[in-house]
Amino acid sequence: MSVRGKGRVFRFSDEQYTSMSGYFTKYDQDHDGELNFTELRNLVREVGQYQDGSDLDPNTQTLMKKLNASGSGSLTFNEFLKGYEKMLASAEGDESLASLDILHVTAPVKPVDNKAAVKDAADKASAAKAAAEKAAKEAADKEAAEKKAAADKKAAADKAASDKAAAEKEESDRRAAEEKKKSNATNKKKVSVTLEWNHGGSKVLVGGTFNNWELVPMNHQEGTKWIYVVRDQEPNTELLYKFHVDGQWAENGEKQLDENERIEGRVVVNNKIQTPSA
Repeated sequence: MSVRGKGRVFRFSDEQYTSMSGYFTKYDQDHDGELNFTELRNLVREVGQYQDGSDLDPNTQTLMKKLNASGSGSLTFNEFLKGYEKMLASAEGDESLASLDILHVTAPVKPVDNKAAVKDAADKASAAKAAAEKAAKEAADKEAAEKKAAADKKAAADKAASDKAAAEKEESDRRAAEEKKKSNATNKKKVSVTLEWNHGGSKVLVGGTFNNWELVPMNHQEGTKWIYVVRDQEPNTELLYKFHVDGQWAENGEKQLDENERIEGRVVVNNKIQTPSA
């Protein structure tokens, strides 16, 4: 590539072209194919060796103004190469050329070793890929954990509902059993037994364990016979009873007797009777 200016021709050597290409690639840090002011400033500072800020910014501004034909504020690769050649071709004399050659392209230079930049870009790409894969794995793990937590929560809720239903059924069955038991007890056939007194008397009463010893009148039949029907008793149950005849306690010696009761050490004799089977 060569550019003619004011009777002078300037041409990049292969070595210079390689160096300029290397500069552009290395300092295009955001890889957008253009050098913005900050990227060009970094190139000027490091390649042009302008460590003094007072020289760095003016030289960067001068270079940007001369090379940026479009006035966009950023240099394309074509503007960077052709513009620099055109700028150097316009130089008059060696002193002017040296002052314009901010990047020292006309001085003996070594090609920029772009291997480090390529490796750095590759490392960054690899790191970005690894980070993306890690983020994707973390997102997948998070999603799996959330699904598992939701499933566990549902399972716990289902178990709680099942346990509650089982407990309610158990309680319902228990109550039903109790009600049935009560009903059976209520509906259990009761029996009756007849108490007899055959020794006369004008007023005969009877009391016993069947009514907490409350004296109740007996029914006179004929002659000396009196009876009292004890109703609603449990089958096969022993009842104790005693007669009260014309104001005196008495027992029927013709019936079974019980002598187990004691009052103040004295034996109390009662009649006893077994209720029939249902």
